[in-house]
Amino acid sequence: MDEKKLKVLLIHSVEEVFKKMMSIDVAEKDAEHYENPVNHPFMTASIGYAGQMNGNMIIRCSQELSQLITSKMLYVDIASVKLEETTDAIGEVVNMVAGKFKALFSEFYSEGRDAVRMTVPTVVLGKNYNLYPVGGQKAMEVVMEIEQQKIGIMLAIKE
Repeated sequence: MDEKKLKVLLIHSVEEVFKKMMSIDVAEKDAEHYENPVNHPFMTASIGYAGQMNGNMIIRCSQELSQLITSKMLYVDIASVKLEETTDAIGEVVNMVAGKFKALFSEFYSEGRDAVRMTVPTVVLGKNYNLYPVGGQKAMEVVMEIEQQKIGIMLAIKE
């Protein structure tokens, strides 16, 4: 699979979901890796792919950014956002971005036929942990910015 094409599909998927579906401005950052905040809570949402491509899509952001995203998704004041709402919202964000990527991937690599299946999302909230693709997975990551805050989107594909 062409890594450059996959990255273009990934960025397009993120922009489509945030800008068109949630009315959130998002811009790509020229960064190689999203650094997890040290001693600061952040969220990680993951969804798996199986089929013509096997791997995971992973979205990471600070807890504050997850609250901002949730408030915009639910059209509520950020102060009223509850923790369980943020986990649901970030799980839905990874689901939407992964779904858009799946559709684009299927169109490009499988002439529109369903090329992969997706798992249900998993969301983790915590401090001081890192993610490492294992088992021969090759990871590519894009870092985007939403209102001066960074969000990392990783695609880890098993070779």
